[in-house]
Amino acid sequence: TVFGLPSYYPHVRFSQKMGEHFNWEIGFPSSEIKWTINERHSLVGKANAVGNSYHITGNSSFLSIEDFSEGRLNFTNYQFSMEHTYRIQPKVTTSVQLGWLFNNSLEVETANGTGIYGFETGDSLYFSMGFQYNLTVR
Repeated sequence: TVFGLPSYYPHVRFSQKMGEHFNWEIGFPSSEIKWTINERHSLVGKANAVGNSYHITGNSSFLSIEDFSEGRLNFTNYQFSMEHTYRIQPKVTTSVQLGWLFNNSLEVETANGTGIYGFETGDSLYFSMGFQYNLTVR
């Protein structure tokens, strides 16, 4: 659902490792450049196309515009981001990411594809922090 509609899309990817600390990957729907500073720190630049499509079921009225019993919520955007990861110990990693979301689209449709309502979401800047624990199953 890369473009917010359930459909098949080709995924194309070409990657190359340049030395011990630098590698890049260019493709569709995502590309990235990664620089591993040392065994604990790395920086990653990413460009992605993101989309989801959700089924809406049940009798309801959407914002008093139209009654429907089946519909779909389609969401798409494109994002550029920079991420720093720090491996605290072999199983624990933290990450900090700063990015820009643009060309956002969020629309409610009927089951036959007629648009009911489009949300004006606009472009946005985002910041996220994460904590990851790697479970090892033996």
